[in-house]
Amino acid sequence: MIPEDWEVPSVADLPPQARACAEQWTPASYATHGEAFKCYWRSERKMKADWRGTWANRVVSLHSQVMRDQKFGNAAPAAKAAGPGLSADEWRASCLRTAEMMEATGKTLDAEEWRRKAGVARTDKPPGFARPIGELVQRMAGRA
Repeated sequence: MIPEDWEVPSVADLPPQARACAEQWTPASYATHGEAFKCYWRSERKMKADWRGTWANRVVSLHSQVMRDQKFGNAAPAAKAAGPGLSADEWRASCLRTAEMMEATGKTLDAEEWRRKAGVARTDKPPGFARPIGELVQRMAGRA
């Protein structure tokens, strides 16, 4: 079974193909999938001869999904926390400022995207907040 003290190996310690894949991931994606791997195998309580090799295999098999998530902004939250030359707090503050500017110009859907990037959900929606897409479709069809 996976040892209690097992840690995700560093990217540099992976076999060549897995390393080539993992080097394209954000550190947050690598850490998040590593934690999921560890939790999964603890709960399964199955034996493997080579946990590092099992992890490397998982990295290769997840690679296309991780790259897709990163491309479309669905990567692990901390993956977006630091922009170029910014700390995580500075990046978050920048995203929130952008969301506030978007709301001020009436672009609520864009503002929600920036709030999501900052990891903040808006609970007190401003007047005129965009309606759910289902409601809009029903109104267009003359049902609401």
